Amino acid sequence: MTSTVENPGSHTTVLLDEAVDALLTRADGIYVDGTFGRGGHTRALLARLGAHARVLNFDKDPAAIAAASEGATRIDDERFEIIHASFAELPAALAARGIARIDGLLLDLGVSSPQIDTPERGFSFRFDGPLDMRMDTTRGETAAEFLARADERQIAEVIRDYGEERFAVSIAKALVAGREGGHPVRTTGELSALVARAVKTREPGQIQMTAIGWMHLGIVLLVFAGVVLFFLRRMILPASKEGPHGESIGVGNGDYSGYDSYGGHSHDGGGHGGGH
Repeated sequence: MTSTVENPGSHTTVLLDEAVDALLTRADGIYVDGTFGRGGHTRALLARLGAHARVLNFDKDPAAIAAASEGATRIDDERFEIIHASFAELPAALAARGIARIDGLLLDLGVSSPQIDTPERGFSFRFDGPLDMRMDTTRGETAAEFLARADERQIAEVIRDYGEERFAVSIAKALVAGREGGHPVRTTGELSALVARAVKTREPGQIQMTAIGWMHLGIVLLVFAGVVLFFLRRMILPASKEGPHGESIGVGNGDYSGYDSYGGHSHDGGGHGGGH
């Protein structure tokens, strides 16, 4: 049984000790990392847990799953399990394993730096790459596919409501016009150039941030926010209810519809979205 605290590669987990300190309540408990990422939190947690502890991990990103199970970064520890799924599937996963209580849950929400640093993922405005932006590259619709089918109103709503872009309508019109003219946007570079043409008031540096910014916040978080809200409704809100005998249902009562503690927020996690 081996585990390491060091995070693989050049990625550094933010607030690592603080998050694990907040999460750890029982040395031989059952813990869940809902957004494995590259495993910084989990590796540190395993290093501090007892021999009878258990750590379940979720991540939607196939690259995160590979980091956990293959090569030099593989975690070879009988207390560890990685699940290729969104943390929204946690209740079903726990039930399938006969787990009725967990001692800690960590959700490191957001896009991870390895995802941003890989041009093929389409998250970064620094590199030209395919306009993918999926947390899980094995399933679902890419950002380019969304732009190829959505109408002007839908695109404008995404840009305005989730990207907080005041020129949302102008950008949506340009996207649809380009598509109808035989030039659909398929890469981050094409998106950046289109926004530069559609929004004349932007400075050159701001254009790229706007282009990738609304796509990231709009399309990714459109899905991500829905997963988070679904998860919170099922995992946290029941804590305010009472059972038939006046007992609390949810946080701290041994029911996996709640959790006993949670860790901090940093930028190790995967994708999460529904994380990862």
